[in-house]
Amino acid sequence: MYNTNIVVKYKDIANDLLAKINNSNQNKDNEEGYTEDDVETICERLYHEEFLAVFDAKDFIDDKIDNEMKELKELLYNNDKFNNMVNECLTKHKRDYEKEPQFDITMFKDGIFYSMFSYSFFDTSHKIVCQLMETEDFDETLLEPIKQYII
Repeated sequence: MYNTNIVVKYKDIANDLLAKINNSNQNKDNEEGYTEDDVETICERLYHEEFLAVFDAKDFIDDKIDNEMKELKELLYNNDKFNNMVNECLTKHKRDYEKEPQFDITMFKDGIFYSMFSYSFFDTSHKIVCQLMETEDFDETLLEPIKQYII
């Protein structure tokens, strides 16, 4: 079962650490001794840990992830807000897809869905999933960063 009690913080921590580095560089006193590469490494690891934690999985090949992703996919694919975002993205790229004889809307939706769990969007997607599971609705503005990336 997807754990909605997990607080996903990897991006907040990355932003805080990068701000400190930036501030330190401006003041010429990097007390923490972190580099941007260090922050990236630390926060990618934290992302992996948080991702596994929400699925209560031991590793990325754990069947719990696959099973829960199927349920989450069904939950989102049956959601009007998600489908409206997909349709808006399709409309923006209609000329590109009309040229593709093999185009399949399900593959397009799958691409968006799985992208939502990438490092770039997992923090936002976790909020969407939590709200959807707890209230059967979510704040549509949470889809904006995903939509902007696609458009």
